[in-house]
Amino acid sequence: MATRRRVLIVDDEPLMHVIVGRVLEGAGFELLHALDGVAAIELLCREPSPPILVITDMRMPRMGGAELGRWLAEQRPGVPVLYVSGYTPDEEQPPVSEAELQRCWLAKPFSPDQLRAKVQELCGAALPSWGSAHGEVPAGTATQDSDR
Repeated sequence: MATRRRVLIVDDEPLMHVIVGRVLEGAGFELLHALDGVAAIELLCREPSPPILVITDMRMPRMGGAELGRWLAEQRPGVPVLYVSGYTPDEEQPPVSEAELQRCWLAKPFSPDQLRAKVQELCGAALPSWGSAHGEVPAGTATQDSDR
């Protein structure tokens, strides 16, 4: 049986689910969705196996990305987390070491290519170029950020 390549997207902005989802679905990933950290934990507790990656916004209602990241480190160790935000890491303080920060941080706005590179780095999965599979994401689409 083939390993399921599932990614959990955690963001309170539906548009980010669409943008990130298009890139990842085009690369063959299965997606799970949650609108905040509490919903993500509830979903993860129901899932029989963890996703290969969690992509989380930092600022969301009920529970943000930093708190979700701490929960994941304790309850689902080994699941990589990609933190995304329109703010700087100094403002957000993700629960990672300074050395790890460069690897697991993606600043909004970001391009599909930047997202693909981070997913590939964290998962070790080569992702095809967006344009080769689906045409380009409309210009400026990934730059919308209500966090800012």
